[in-house]
Amino acid sequence: MTVVRLNTNFLTALTGAIIFVVFWFAKDDNWRQTSAAWPETILYGIAIFSAILLLQGLLVMHKDPIFSEGNMKRILIACLALLVWSLLIFGLGFVVGSVLTFSVMAFYVASVEKKVSPEAAVNMTKSRVFLWIVMILTEVLVLYYIFSKLLLVPLPKGLFF
Repeated sequence: MTVVRLNTNFLTALTGAIIFVVFWFAKDDNWRQTSAAWPETILYGIAIFSAILLLQGLLVMHKDPIFSEGNMKRILIACLALLVWSLLIFGLGFVVGSVLTFSVMAFYVASVEKKVSPEAAVNMTKSRVFLWIVMILTEVLVLYYIFSKLLLVPLPKGLFF
């Protein structure tokens, strides 16, 4: 595989700027002042750090290798899974869409790990699958509570929430 070298500071600044612009222009009437305080703070933080990285990228023209480690197939599958997740949460809601997507991702990683390293293979017993699903459900519910109740971020409603 060919190693690609890029100015990662500049690339990260460009990515942050794109994220800032997309979310800045996506604001609508749903961004109420009380619920928008935390997302707007994060948005301004992204803009500030992107500007700092842009300056650093322009001043220090150092190029680092990217995608030199890892499996490109797994990277693409993870990106695709996150894209599917972002679409699912609008149809099924945050909780159901997240539990489904994270469960599929966890079991995919476990199945790939078996092929790569038999010593580290995950024994997929019924109790292990149940434990994983309980852990994923707990994680999603904790995130739901933090964002919707504490930070007042409106999350997509769906089947159960």
